[in-house]
Amino acid sequence: MGSQDVKSTTAIRKLIANQFSKNDGKANAKMNELQNSIAGMFADPRLASEDRKRECGQYLEEMVLDIEAGLQVRIDPDIEEILQALESRNKCVMELGMQDKPLYGQIKQQMEAAVAETTGSLNEHEQLRIRSRKRLLKYAKRDYRLATERQKLATDAQAYIKHYKRLIVL
Repeated sequence: MGSQDVKSTTAIRKLIANQFSKNDGKANAKMNELQNSIAGMFADPRLASEDRKRECGQYLEEMVLDIEAGLQVRIDPDIEEILQALESRNKCVMELGMQDKPLYGQIKQQMEAAVAETTGSLNEHEQLRIRSRKRLLKYAKRDYRLATERQKLATDAQAYIKHYKRLIVL
């Protein structure tokens, strides 16, 4: 609760107390009952808030302990053996890779030859590709123009049908 809430509640209490003090003794009993109900309304949320603070603090402490436990990594003897086996395997792979360097050179030459051949083929057929592209664009434009005309005809026909229906109704 903010300080404004506390100030406003105290102001409300003073106002209510002044109103009830003007009345007779029955008003004092009502005023006491009202003050008790007001105190009860504000006491429950305060207690709940304090409980939530305490529970939150406990939860955070448990989380910190769990995180610390997770960070403490132990290396078992089995894991050490596995790591050593992996290191020896990596060494063997590296040695085999060094032995196959001439083979890599041959594969690289074959790949370069295939790329050069493909590039040459593309350059030879460049004029055919250009003509094919122009022809494709020409047909696409024609089809687009025909589709647009058909759409206009359909729209006009629909307008005529509506107009005809209106004339029939009259």
